[in-house]
Amino acid sequence: MIGVLLLALLSGSQSETEAGSYDLSITTEAGLEKRATLTCRPTGGMHPEARAACRQLVKARGDIAAIPPADGVCTTEYAPVTLRAFGLWNGTEKEFEGIFSNQCVANRQTGGHVFNF
Repeated sequence: MIGVLLLALLSGSQSETEAGSYDLSITTEAGLEKRATLTCRPTGGMHPEARAACRQLVKARGDIAAIPPADGVCTTEYAPVTLRAFGLWNGTEKEFEGIFSNQCVANRQTGGHVFNF
């Protein structure tokens, strides 16, 4: 019993110490670009959903590609967007880039929070 409790405490403390920051961008096919900054531990930056985005990043250990897709339905319109993220997570450089058929699909495929700005 004590071993299980100790393991739970250790795994909990590990996720609490994970920290990072990202510069995020969303670029449309027409070249329009939106940008946001996100900092986790402490939570901050210019991201409107910083707390939810940081929760997802902590679970994924800072790997945006490892965040599970969000539930939901998107239209099939074709309006491609490119998502980019550059930053540091626990001192390790991180980079993400993905091209998606539209903004809704992009948000869903990246968990629904990190690129929702």
